Amino acid sequence: MTWFAKRGGWRNVLMLGLLLGLASQSAKADLWGGPLAPQPQPSPTFRADDFFNFIGLSAAPFDRYLSDGPFKGAGTHYPPEMFFDLGVRHYRTGLKNDLTLPDAPTTVHTLTLQKHTGEYFLLIWNEVVNFDSQSKREIHVAPVAVKVQFSTPVESEATCLTQNAQGEYQANKAAVSGNALQLQVPSSVMIVRLTPSLVAGKPLAPPQSIEVKTTESQVELSWQAVENAAGYFVLRSGFHVGTVTQTHFTDASSWLRPGLGYSYEIQAYDAKGNLSLPAAVVAKTADKFPDLIVTELRTDPANPSPDQKIRMFAKLKNIGAGATPPHIQAGVTWSVDGKVVAWHTQPGPMRPGQEWELISDEGPGTQGQWTATAGAHVLKCVVDDINRLPGEWKDNIVRDVSFIVGPTGKGRIEGATQAAPGEVDLTRQGTLDWIHWGLDGKESVQRKMGRKNLFGPLTASGQGYMDATIGCPVSIRWSDGQPKRQVDDTHWGLWWNNVNYAQSFTVVADTQPRVLKLYVAGINGAAATLTAKLSDDSAPPYVSDSWNGNFGNGNWAACPGAFSAEYTIMYQAASPDQKLMVEWKLSGEPTRFTGQARLQAATLSRP
Repeated sequence: MTWFAKRGGWRNVLMLGLLLGLASQSAKADLWGGPLAPQPQPSPTFRADDFFNFIGLSAAPFDRYLSDGPFKGAGTHYPPEMFFDLGVRHYRTGLKNDLTLPDAPTTVHTLTLQKHTGEYFLLIWNEVVNFDSQSKREIHVAPVAVKVQFSTPVESEATCLTQNAQGEYQANKAAVSGNALQLQVPSSVMIVRLTPSLVAGKPLAPPQSIEVKTTESQVELSWQAVENAAGYFVLRSGFHVGTVTQTHFTDASSWLRPGLGYSYEIQAYDAKGNLSLPAAVVAKTADKFPDLIVTELRTDPANPSPDQKIRMFAKLKNIGAGATPPHIQAGVTWSVDGKVVAWHTQPGPMRPGQEWELISDEGPGTQGQWTATAGAHVLKCVVDDINRLPGEWKDNIVRDVSFIVGPTGKGRIEGATQAAPGEVDLTRQGTLDWIHWGLDGKESVQRKMGRKNLFGPLTASGQGYMDATIGCPVSIRWSDGQPKRQVDDTHWGLWWNNVNYAQSFTVVADTQPRVLKLYVAGINGAAATLTAKLSDDSAPPYVSDSWNGNFGNGNWAACPGAFSAEYTIMYQAASPDQKLMVEWKLSGEPTRFTGQARLQAATLSRP
């Protein structure tokens, strides 16, 4: 690295150097060159702190910069180019066809930064080795003669900045003759400030009668034609997003989000480079959001053998009112026993009501396959795990299911979990029995009338505090209960805090298959674990730690999230007079005290 790059306080310039390296066709040597030989009669120098002042970055008011300028050869015929921010202003880069370098060595590279006024800076350098890494000494490289021919007419005088041995820039004037400039190009970056020659014309009127049409991810603009206009620039929130010759523009950027207002400006330009005043309008996208859930989850094949290479299957559905943004990948990630094994993505939009059947095709070195190992496992599927779809509902993006590879025991436990529904009718669902906790206080228990109490009492383990709360997510109702016969809508349940504090209960088990459904939740970043096991150990236990209130926000989230989950456990013991033992434990939370596990109700039925 040369002396220029070592100077302190040059972070913005180093960023510029990085972009220059990206723009160059081949970067084989250190971009920033060594010291130049002393120039005759140098003009006053510019220290590092003055560099950005020279190119106008400290000027006020804030100037708007476009990715397509209005000047012949400098903008209207070129595609949008790269933007970057030098701390205060945004420049456009590229303009590859705006100038030529007749007979210049192939090691000479250029980059241009253009303002909306047309003034632009030509950065030019001779990219050759100028530092010996062995001796750690700079190599003096003589400047090369280069002719720069411009297609845009420019004023007859240019200002050139070159770097001296102290890392300071010297400003010198250079004459432009025949719309060409003769330069001595060093191996360090030379900066040339140029001003196009504009031809005065009739002032352009700003565009009128702007009409706006929006969806949740798209904005359509139309306007009346401006007399003598050659085209129009379109800006969103001060950034150039398009140049058109028609009187309409569609913004389908993947950056657009539902339910937000965006400020647009439309500016006309003519063939001589004159600009109209901008016409402004605000467009609000439709307040419709996607909501992606997994409706089906399994291995493929469904009953794998040990050592078999298998893929994962998921059915994804958009139950929201809005589509996912176009071009944004939507997909799922699969994990087995807590370890990511595969994923699949495909581009949007995914429209409301649409379903995708997804098969794993990528993974950590596995092409989306997992080698099955004997034993009991939990397969988990997560939607949009890296948050490509901000604003999409994140409380229902998890689903898991247990599966067994190889021989099974005489008993049976098959567990699964998904986001809880908004409403549950315990009478309809709990045909064998049901139970509800917390309606009239933390000791309150409501049961199905006339049953033999197939659910055992709650048992606490660990240290923590438990109480009743009206803040459970699911609306619960029943019509055959005792002691309260009928309840049409209750959100009462139990809550507790302190990591490793748990509540457990038992359910009757024997050789007949039964289905247990359990409704639980967590708030303020709580993570919780459900464990279900048979008292005769005739089947592997089901252990699920898939729910984490911080999942959608990251483990350090300042505003931890919540979840509401439904567990479905199909079970059968190998012998009579057994129990299914169920534990719901607060297993983690980021705030130490405010995270809570919640327990609301359970039902029991036949398959």
